[in-house]
Amino acid sequence: MKHTREFKESAIQLVLNSNEEIKTYNRTSSKSKVKESIEEELRRLRRDNRILKQERDILKKAAAYFAKETL
Repeated sequence: MKHTREFKESAIQLVLNSNEEIKTYNRTSSKSKVKESIEEELRRLRRDNRILKQERDILKKAAAYFAKETL
């Protein structure tokens, strides 16, 4: 199975962003008593939104690829 360059780059970007999320989670889990400020929450939500959009785009491309393959 061959994937397009764009698909591979999207997958790599998703993994790199996921690793950032894991690191952030590990750092903040020990500080669970500390409340997030509004700015921090906004940054986190924007980052999450960006990652979700990347995941959605990868799934769309994969679905299109497999739909072509079955025809």
